[in-house]
This record gives sequence, structure tokens and C-alpha cells, in this order.
Amino acid sequence: MDIQQIRVVISLAEHLHFANAARALGISQPALSQKIQRIEDEIGTSLFVRTQRQVALTEAGRAFLADAQEVVSRFETMLNHTRSVAKGVIGRLRIGFVENASFHIIPQATALLRSTRPSVHLELHEMISAEMPDALARKSIDVAVMRPLLDAQALESRLVLTEPYCVALAANHPLATLDQVPLRELCPLPFIIAGGPKAQYLKDQFRPAFSRLGFNLKVGQEVNQLPAIIALVASGLGYTMLPRSATGLTIPGVVYRPLADQEAPRAQLVVAWCEKAAPPLVDAFVRICTQLKIATASDEDAG
Repeated sequence: MDIQQIRVVISLAEHLHFANAARALGISQPALSQKIQRIEDEIGTSLFVRTQRQVALTEAGRAFLADAQEVVSRFETMLNHTRSVAKGVIGRLRIGFVENASFHIIPQATALLRSTRPSVHLELHEMISAEMPDALARKSIDVAVMRPLLDAQALESRLVLTEPYCVALAANHPLATLDQVPLRELCPLPFIIAGGPKAQYLKDQFRPAFSRLGFNLKVGQEVNQLPAIIALVASGLGYTMLPRSATGLTIPGVVYRPLADQEAPRAQLVVAWCEKAAPPLVDAFVRICTQLKIATASDEDAG
């Protein structure tokens, strides 16, 4: 017995009139009679008492009707839930993101997503870029906001932000008096930087730039927490490089200066996912991030 047969029984039970029930179902009265007879034969008992004057439910019919209405209700709920998930209206989206994305893309994109899809459950996971390709492959996250990595080229991705780096210096450092700091002046100084894979993107960007100037990148101290890095800069142990969007992190004794070199590296963020055809919620998030990229570019042009 399928759901359409169940609906036939419910219609007749509601109308208790073959002609009216047939009209509501859009079929002929003889066709309805045949359907009811086949259903009763399949069940092995009568659901309706038929006389020339009226149609009534048997005791078995009343029991069937109660369960049938629940089945149809649950079936409709299932269909609606499935359609909502397919449209990206409801569901769960697990977002991996690098620390820097928490300054702009993540708060803006999640706010926009929540405003249009309030029933979607968001899970936010701060990670380093090197961890995200594997996390996407294992499906522990659905989408990533990360640095572009050479070993992540198998992923689908969209560039969502490009911005200049600024140097963070102790306020009493001689270079802090400059409006813009040349890279050459920084090359001999100790670079305060994150340790291990977390710093790989930054090192890959600045090592070639320093090499062109005849220097090796000189790491003074490794520490993974950004507030700790800035605190070490404030103490005079060295400098660090931050994307411009991260320079809102204010700690007494630290100043931020743009780099003077036109060819200086620029920080990029991409939104990345695995499937070529992105699932609905991932696609919605990617489109929002792309729109934010356009807005950011317009703001920079206006400035």
C-alpha cells in the first residue's frame, strides 16, 4: 500500500460520500470504488459499510483512519523537511576559518546567512589553513575560509579578500616614526611569528621578498596566539606582519605602519569546498562571501 492509497481512504472517510470523495480526488466514482475495494482486499477487512443511503466507517476503518492521518502528516513533514534542506533553508553548515577571517568575513557572512536562513544551524571552527583540506575531505567541515595553499589546488575555491600587510612595531622603535616602512629596513630585524604550519603562508610570502633584497627571513620568536605576538612586539623583541584588517587589535605600546614597497606581498583569503557542484548551504555561503569581496573592493576603490 502506498501513500496515494492511504489518501484515497482518508478522502472517503472525510466525505462519507463516494461521489464527493471522487470529485475531491479528481477521479471517477467507479474508479474510487475499485480503489477502495482493492485496499480492503489487501488489508483483509472492510473499512466502510456501504448502503444505498450512506457510507460509514467500520470499527477497523476508524482505527485505520487515525493511523493513516498520522502517517500522511509525517509523510508531509518528511517531504517539507527534505525540500527545505534541498533549498538550503534549513540544515547545518560547518565552517572552518583562519584566525584573521574572524575580523571581517566570518562575522559579516554569518550575519547575512542567519538573516536569510534563520533555521540553519552554524558551527564555527577556528583552524589553520594547512588543516582545512583534510577536514573538508573527511567532511568534518563543509566549507573553509582559508589562505590559498599550493597543496589545496584540488579544492574548489573563490578569492574573497586581498589586502595589504602592515608592520606592527613597538611605539618607541625608530621605524615607528615613518609613515611607511620599507621592507629592506625590516629584513635584519627579528620577526615575531606563529610557529609550525600556522606560519607557513606568511613565511612563504615574505621569504622570497626578503631574498630579493639579499636577506633571509630572521625569526626572533615563535608563538601561536596573536595577542601574545603583539605583546612581544610591544616589549621590543621584534616586529610582526599583519593583514590590514587585523590592525584593529590595539595593545598599548604598539603601532601599525603600511609597507612602502609596491611589490610587497598581499594577504589573500579564499572560500573553499570539495564538491564541484556545491551543496545548497555551501553555495549560499560562497555567494555571500563573494558579495562581501565585491563590497570590500568597492570600499577600497572609494578610499
